[in-house]
Amino acid sequence: MSDPHDEFKGKNVLIERKKSKDPSEITSKYSMSIETYKDILGECRRKLFEVRSRRARPHLDDKVIVSWNGLAISSFSRASKILLGEVEGTKFYFPVVGTEPKEYMQIAEKAALFIKKELHNAETQRLNHSFRNSPSKAPGFLDDYAFLISGLLDLYEFGGGINWLQWAIELQGTQDALFLDGDGGGYFNNTCRWIFQFFSV
Repeated sequence: MSDPHDEFKGKNVLIERKKSKDPSEITSKYSMSIETYKDILGECRRKLFEVRSRRARPHLDDKVIVSWNGLAISSFSRASKILLGEVEGTKFYFPVVGTEPKEYMQIAEKAALFIKKELHNAETQRLNHSFRNSPSKAPGFLDDYAFLISGLLDLYEFGGGINWLQWAIELQGTQDALFLDGDGGGYFNNTCRWIFQFFSV
């Protein structure tokens, strides 16, 4: 385990070693039932979350950035299926509204719907970069399009509707139109291509 700041030196660290998804090896070793094992593990996770919640929190930055939300959409979409592979009956204690993996897909879709409603222009198919109280005037950058498209593809792949795939395809067309370097290959990070031309040698 990595401990670069020596925070855990001389302390016990909770760890669950999982060689397989079958807990019978652990339960037989300690002569306990699987139900008892699940209860103990769930209680440990709850206590760990409570301790983490008491840590000093950083200053709140509550703006919504499209690229970051694209990454979150991917994470929640994937988690909605991956965590279902845990042992049946596992108790989850995570810092989100709703603690069951099946609800993570709803969280991913909620984030995608917010971006589509508040930060996407249906007429131009363009994105705004961020939102805080209202949409920013800054247009979306390449990473906003790229990460949102990736998130929408995960949303579709892991159980969302085909509408997310359709929107991803539309955004890909906009991304290509705005940022694709047809001559040199690759993509520009923003639409101000004259900057690159001015400094090129």
